[in-house]
Amino acid sequence: MHIVGLSNKKETQEFKRHKKVLEVCVECSITELPRETAEFFGSEIADLSLAKEFNEVPMIIQKHFEQGEDDSKEWIEVDLSNLPKDVKKLLFIRYKETIEDEQE
Repeated sequence: MHIVGLSNKKETQEFKRHKKVLEVCVECSITELPRETAEFFGSEIADLSLAKEFNEVPMIIQKHFEQGEDDSKEWIEVDLSNLPKDVKKLLFIRYKETIEDEQE
C-alpha cells in the first residue's frame, strides 16, 4: 500500500518564497532543503516537482503513518497531527500488479 498526501498550493507569497528556495537548491545541486522549506513542501529532498500547483506530498513511514499485518488483516494507521499543514487529502494506492501477485 502506498500513501500520498494531496495539497493545493496556491500562488501565495509564502509559496513563491519557498518555490524560489527550492529552485535555488536545485540549480546549485543542493539535495536537502532548508528545514522551513522542507516542512512547507512536506519533503526534505529538493525536487522541482514539489512546486506543482496541485502537489503530491510523499508520506513517510514512521513519521506520517505506520503499517503492518497479521494473519487476518493488513492495516495502516495515519498520524494526522504529523501531516504537513497544507495536506488536505490522503490518497491510498494499491497497485494492481501487487494485488495480482498476491492472488497467485
